[in-house]
Amino acid sequence: MTSPGSDEVVVTFRQVDSSHEVDSDDDVIVTSGNVDLRGDDVTIGLFDVVKREFRCATAKIRSYEVARTTTTAEVPAMKRKLTHIQEMKRKVSISLELKNNGVEELQNSNYRTAIRLFHHSLLYLKGLDPDEGVEMEGGAGNLLRKMPAKLKEIKEKTEIEIYLNLAVCLMHKPKPPYEKIKEYSVRILSMKRDHVKALMRAGMACYHLHELELAQQYLYDARQHSTRHNDVIIEAEIRKYLEKVEDKRRKRRHQHS
Repeated sequence: MTSPGSDEVVVTFRQVDSSHEVDSDDDVIVTSGNVDLRGDDVTIGLFDVVKREFRCATAKIRSYEVARTTTTAEVPAMKRKLTHIQEMKRKVSISLELKNNGVEELQNSNYRTAIRLFHHSLLYLKGLDPDEGVEMEGGAGNLLRKMPAKLKEIKEKTEIEIYLNLAVCLMHKPKPPYEKIKEYSVRILSMKRDHVKALMRAGMACYHLHELELAQQYLYDARQHSTRHNDVIIEAEIRKYLEKVEDKRRKRRHQHS
């Protein structure tokens, strides 16, 4: 309110005891003017009033500063877990692209380039085994970095295709490394025990390694599971190698008789 005949601005309000350290958003803070502390009312002249807007602005600045100084260790564990899953997806995606490029080179009979691409593809899948259980420290306790079921399925399918195609590339060498072909086939069977092509190639490799009993077992299993696929070419190949195994075993029996 204003006094008659004067330009001075006058405000009358209740005096607050500072000893109680009252700090409310509704308190008026006087930053300038003459203050008369006599009596129950306080009369002041020109002044600046700082209210809620100042406090809100200050809170925003402080929140921003806290966000800028937050360390990695303070990031919530669930958010970090999500970051790990995104990284898994990225690596599987790159592996798929490299694998597809390798298949294209294989179809063009560029076996050396295809092998290089397949091995490169496998590198991106290493360490992504969901059963590995990489521990992460977090405020919510230790968590295990686990791969989602769907992503795990895609990863295993990609690995199977890579090992199958690596075996094909090796079989085109002048002297095929049958020990390696067998190894790749067994790796596939550790993920999918009834994989017909892996069983067949494991049997073929064992035949060339003179492991006839093991070769026969792999080929019998391949023949048993091949009936579900109705693939005439695969069935003919299995039958051919079973005959080879039986013929070689028969010759061995005659030699020892």
